[in-house]
Amino acid sequence: MSDGWLAFPGWRNDPGTAPYLFNQPGEGSIPWIPLYQHEDDPNANAHFLFEEEAVPYQPGDWMGGSTVPGYVLSISDGSRADVRERGSYSTGYWSVELGRALLTEDVRDFQFRWPEVQGAGGED
Repeated sequence: MSDGWLAFPGWRNDPGTAPYLFNQPGEGSIPWIPLYQHEDDPNANAHFLFEEEAVPYQPGDWMGGSTVPGYVLSISDGSRADVRERGSYSTGYWSVELGRALLTEDVRDFQFRWPEVQGAGGED
């Protein structure tokens, strides 16, 4: 999950490290090859590629049909990490829950200060 905000003309990211890196070279690079592979590749066909398991891509004994994830996943930080998520897949459906502290330090975030949320006193 990556925390951000909508602004004209589009999406902006909160300050901090992104929770992912595109596993592809810069635009226009030919031939297109991934930047990283799983430490157990070639041919591991990992579904997820976490930062701690990613190693630079090495051409070699790859078999036809082998796959490499399109993103390298990591832990975000800063205001970009305000929102947490957890997903589960069951019987053909995904359920995703998002959560965030009621009050954050980022001025762009909505601050939940209602008495119903914080108690009858309305204190911070």
